[in-house]
Amino acid sequence: MRARFNGTVRILLVVLVVLLGFSVLLGLNFFYRLDFIPADAASGFHSPYYQYLSWSAARKANRGEAIHVLVIPNNSGGVHDDPEVHRRFALVQAFLGHLAFGDLDVLILVPAIPRTSQDWEVYTHALDLDVFTTTNPELHRPDLQLVSMIDDALERLTNSGWVVRPQVLLFGFSASGMFANRFTLIHPDRVLAVSIGSPGGWPIAPVESWQGHALRYPVGVADLPYLLRRELQTASYNRVPQLFWLGENDTNDSVPSRDGYAPEDAELVLSLFGQRPVDRWPIAAEIYRSVGANAVFHLYPNLAHRPSLRALRDTRTLFRQAMGTD
Repeated sequence: MRARFNGTVRILLVVLVVLLGFSVLLGLNFFYRLDFIPADAASGFHSPYYQYLSWSAARKANRGEAIHVLVIPNNSGGVHDDPEVHRRFALVQAFLGHLAFGDLDVLILVPAIPRTSQDWEVYTHALDLDVFTTTNPELHRPDLQLVSMIDDALERLTNSGWVVRPQVLLFGFSASGMFANRFTLIHPDRVLAVSIGSPGGWPIAPVESWQGHALRYPVGVADLPYLLRRELQTASYNRVPQLFWLGENDTNDSVPSRDGYAPEDAELVLSLFGQRPVDRWPIAAEIYRSVGANAVFHLYPNLAHRPSLRALRDTRTLFRQAMGTD
């Protein structure tokens, strides 16, 4: 019995050592291929960003094959006045993106856009209404700042002689899911495909009104042309493959929160679409179908407010199809 027990312990130790070594290699590979790009206001972005290019993606690019950029908007989970906190959260998101999608041969880009207590109503990580009106240049229009970061990364790569697709893949969960959802509607020409997880209780409706009620941003798009000073790119938007996903036990809801929605907009969502995120989900799917959007809505069973392996698998399938590698 003792010999069998000792043999089992040795096997477990070997497995532990192998897993530990594998984890160390993953970490070393990540940090070796990670770049920190400082803020460059002259180029249009007031915050830094991280970019990670896997060894396999670099090898593919060196062969003259095209690679894609995967953008994961940052979400620090709250307000923090120290920019270093937002950079650390962005770094963690870049590492998690490397674990989930690094083998897709993509460059992973994660911005480190701040969200401060002094301007707590400006929910930059969700791309809310206040980002259009704030006079703080670091917080104003984070969507345009992200576009500038993407252009900066594309220029760096093309100057290295690599071929990079101009349209990006986009992945977001919770607040960053809200950002990804709204960014795609505002800049559909920049998005190849998007995966949107649990977007704050309500995905923005791509319609101006529903059942006789005007839906202003971010409930809908009634005033979005005014905010953007241009018309919406409806045809481009309807071509973007979109995966929406939510857990049936997910109660995370930004709609009643003042930093997410104005009181009158929150009341409209609650009265028109339902009291809970799961109640609103089929109505949102119906609205997206009504405008011909290329959107699929999944409700995953037995899932609370967190990404699941199934959601990541579905996202990877979506991305591979969009890249033409599936």
